[in-house]
Amino acid sequence: MNQNFRLLGAPCARHPLSLAVAAALGLLCASPVQAQSTEATLKETTVTGSVSVIEEAREVSKLGSLTMDKPMAGSVLTREDLDTIKSASALTELMSRVPGVSKSRNMRISAGGKNYTDNRVDGLRVSPTGTYSFADETNGGDIERIEFINGPGSVLQSSYAIGGTINVITREPPKKRELSVSQEAGGHNFYRTDLSGGATLDNGFGYVFDANVKRDKAWRERSEDNRDAFSVKLGGKPDAASTLNVRLEYLNTESFYPGQLTQAQFDANWQQAQPGVYGRGTSKYLTPSVQYQREVGAKGEFVFAASQRVVDSTTYGNTATFTAFANTIGVSRQTVTSSQVSYRQDFDFLKSRLDVGLEHMNAVSDSTQYANIFNVAQAVLGNFAPGALNLASNNSESTESLLTPFVNVELSPTDKLRLHMGVRSDRVEYSINDRSTANRDNSKSFSKSVPKLGATYEFNPNHLMWLSYAEGFLAPSVSTLLGSGTVGNLKTYVPAADLLPEQMKTYEIGFRGYLPSNQLRYDVTVYQTDIVNMVLQRDCLAAEKCFRMNENVGQMSAKGIETSLSASAASWLDLGVSHTLAFANYGYYKSATADYTGKSNNFTPKHHLNLRATFKPAPGWRAELEANVESEYYLDAANSKAVSQPAIYNLRASYADPGKRWSAWLHLLNLANTKYATRLSGSAAAWTYNDGYTPLTLRAGLQYKF
Repeated sequence: MNQNFRLLGAPCARHPLSLAVAAALGLLCASPVQAQSTEATLKETTVTGSVSVIEEAREVSKLGSLTMDKPMAGSVLTREDLDTIKSASALTELMSRVPGVSKSRNMRISAGGKNYTDNRVDGLRVSPTGTYSFADETNGGDIERIEFINGPGSVLQSSYAIGGTINVITREPPKKRELSVSQEAGGHNFYRTDLSGGATLDNGFGYVFDANVKRDKAWRERSEDNRDAFSVKLGGKPDAASTLNVRLEYLNTESFYPGQLTQAQFDANWQQAQPGVYGRGTSKYLTPSVQYQREVGAKGEFVFAASQRVVDSTTYGNTATFTAFANTIGVSRQTVTSSQVSYRQDFDFLKSRLDVGLEHMNAVSDSTQYANIFNVAQAVLGNFAPGALNLASNNSESTESLLTPFVNVELSPTDKLRLHMGVRSDRVEYSINDRSTANRDNSKSFSKSVPKLGATYEFNPNHLMWLSYAEGFLAPSVSTLLGSGTVGNLKTYVPAADLLPEQMKTYEIGFRGYLPSNQLRYDVTVYQTDIVNMVLQRDCLAAEKCFRMNENVGQMSAKGIETSLSASAASWLDLGVSHTLAFANYGYYKSATADYTGKSNNFTPKHHLNLRATFKPAPGWRAELEANVESEYYLDAANSKAVSQPAIYNLRASYADPGKRWSAWLHLLNLANTKYATRLSGSAAAWTYNDGYTPLTLRAGLQYKF
């Protein structure tokens, strides 16, 4: 076994393909999916005799959750992980250790304009669009764990979530009184203060709260990221058979956007902001939610949950493309109301379980754009005030409504085999009230029922194999339907409004297990997703009298192997690895202006490897050395330019006193002071550097528990 551990060193980092092949054979694999401490997981369950881990997990796990018994791919960042990382940016600090996270917006499939990822808080949708940096839109001090479900998941995950689902699980009231305060500071004018506490009262009800403030001017010029957050949850048992939780969260963010740099600018001074432009955005999030569970008899459970997230945002100047300066002010409000009702019943016959439910989501987005009363020279210095209403564009109200009944059946024909069979039926409705001069009022609806099937087979109480098949579909968004095509005073469909939904099929096989003698936990998934009617964008021809056109002209096959591994190599050393082997190719991509059939999807590195070694030299002391490595990837669909990101190393050290009253930590990010950028964009004519780069950064903090 020690020979296998030596594969985790430098030679393995230089040859990640060997690791992926070994993982596919089940020889070297990763940490299992983990869930709540009350659920049976590989990490927390000790198996004796003939007791089945899959049987233990089945008894307590819930539909859609990541536990050993579910035929789903995924990983979990636990509270311990989050306390170790102490992330200031989910994109650059959390996502690197999650297998299957792509370089552009989505899980598994890298596509900036696509909504292949579902975003949820405590199982409820809080956004009509998905992104991998979603965790930063929730109070980080109130997160118990983050579940990353790779691929379509169960009927509880959305039909469009073929890339995956990110589900943020918030904290529960503690059984004993807790109160802590922490202060963190670092380079580039970074500091963060957090106050957290909770308790359970004599009447059985409890509370948990967290308030924190972060100020981060960052290293690069004009790249501040400031946020204030507060959340509180009240919960308990109104009676012996029911549980009630009520939560309120407030988040206020302010971000400055430094823009893009050309190659020459990046080489000369990669700290500078893009000359001649300015970008700033503010957002306020207010999210009340309620969850109610009630036992029905000895083997039934009724669940109702609802939330509403209101986001008020204002943008000044450029905040996205930065290709040309837009001297405007954008004001928007988005209200997302979600609810879910479900009923679960267990039966003795074949140890079966029935879940039925209904999910609803309604999102209303209102946006208005104003001209800036200051001229461009004043605006790039940060001077903004709303002037005349911009009637030409970005002045509309849109509504997206989703109504979904679902049903799922689980049963065990034999002691070792468990089947999962579910159907989810989505109906999506869009409407837009376009108040611009184009006046493109419209409405559109799509509906489809999709099956999600799976099976788990237990080789022995510590090891199992699982299979799954799932279909899905992605209805074009309002911006995709109406954001291109003929421009003019038309109340009929523009050409893009005739788009068909994208349709997908996903096949997965996984291996999951635990070796008690070596404390080795592994999780390996092999997947393939086929997409037809893929919506792709091209520039319009001169005769078409438009700017860009969206068309159903693509087919894609995305496949790969996702591997996680964790092990206690010694009492003083823990090892972990996350590896993604990914391929995404266009089986067909032919439009009036280009033919990219057979090309690789851009922003898809073949290998992404994250290695972690945690040293525990003495009680209370911990030090984690992390290495993150990516292979080469293409920047465009034409595959005209390929780049790679250099290896990045992070060191995190901490100490907690024996009584666990106080703790301290020191983090060194980008330990080798490597010059890099996480993203490049543009075209063959001019590639630009934009996202997420910083040199060696030091952060230190102290926490005291009263």
